[in-house]
Amino acid sequence: AVSETCAGPAPAETLCELHRVHLLGWDTLQRGRWESINSIFRTAGIAFTTGSFGLIEQLGFSRALDVSLLNYIAQALWLSSASKPWHFYAALPCYLLKLLRDTVQVAAVQSAGQEEGFGNGEITGMLYNAQTVVGALAPMPWAWVYGLGMAYGRTGMFYWVIAAFTTAKLLLSHTVSIGSAMQQSSKNGGS
Repeated sequence: AVSETCAGPAPAETLCELHRVHLLGWDTLQRGRWESINSIFRTAGIAFTTGSFGLIEQLGFSRALDVSLLNYIAQALWLSSASKPWHFYAALPCYLLKLLRDTVQVAAVQSAGQEEGFGNGEITGMLYNAQTVVGALAPMPWAWVYGLGMAYGRTGMFYWVIAAFTTAKLLLSHTVSIGSAMQQSSKNGGS
């Protein structure tokens, strides 16, 4: 199994690995070194999710989501042009906020589901089912995007797609939160 080593949804993980190996020609030892160093950054990221450095507590839920998604967009755009090992290693600090992004996104779905009357088990089941469907269907479009990038000599082009989807997610999160706030305000008789 490929660990999450790049910006992007789970089905894109394999493309990130493929991209690095194809572009850099890394052998098993170099890939293992990358995975080890990357794991250190992802693990250290727990400090930004919980405890006194927890960005959710410091910034609030919505701003923590903004920070994590903007970080994700910047990382994807940087990696879209990566062509040397140092480009990939320079992106490692971005992985510090990966756990924050995952935590905030799952919490947002859980919260929205509970507001609609679903139990935690139902929400978790729906999330896993959705991940299974996406995992089965996504490789074909991602392969097409990667192949298109190779045809144009831009193997990192799929990162642009990741950045575009993440930008849409960021904008949608504000639309939903503004809509929810307005709906809540009208229920409370406020303006």
